[in-house]
Amino acid sequence: MLFIVGIVFFPFLFYATFVYATVPGFLFSLIFFHLAADYEQTAQLKKALLSALSMAFAVFLKQNSLIFLIALFLYSSVKAISLQKIRLLCLPFLLVILIFSVLFFPQKILEHVTGKKLADGISSYSYIVMGAQDGERAPGWYNGYVNAVYGESGLPASEQRKQALADYADRLQHFRSDPSDGFRFFLQKRLLSGIIPHLKLFG
Repeated sequence: MLFIVGIVFFPFLFYATFVYATVPGFLFSLIFFHLAADYEQTAQLKKALLSALSMAFAVFLKQNSLIFLIALFLYSSVKAISLQKIRLLCLPFLLVILIFSVLFFPQKILEHVTGKKLADGISSYSYIVMGAQDGERAPGWYNGYVNAVYGESGLPASEQRKQALADYADRLQHFRSDPSDGFRFFLQKRLLSGIIPHLKLFG
């Protein structure tokens, strides 16, 4: 039954056309949740370690997987405190250590091997701003802003962040001055992103 449901769930199948490691990230995230549930029931340290390693792989492949980590971190922390079971804090502790390792050490290793310091790259703030702008295909979709601000700001992430925050403030001011356009923007973005996400394939 699960296999059949998976086949007919078109939005997920269309992810196969993406090259951003979305599907492998989902795979290791699901393994992470399964092992975390086993650890909660059995209290076996091996389950906690395997669960944390699965999430580390998920984040390594797709940093968006951090949202699953945050969810379980909050859940485990609240449950450990409410039930007064300190052992449940073992998994969140392992997760924090492993995730910081996955996000930090690969870059340091690459810099050591090449002998060159890697640039900061595109600031994540740029993507937030782009998500609040109108795009050629749909509201909040890719419109080239991230590449534009990356080149115009002189490349350092700190300068990109300043430019992005200024542009975001301008965008918010636009929504305040024209609430009807703000309503139109977020309504269309939500409809396109939430109800029919598979249409991104044709964008």
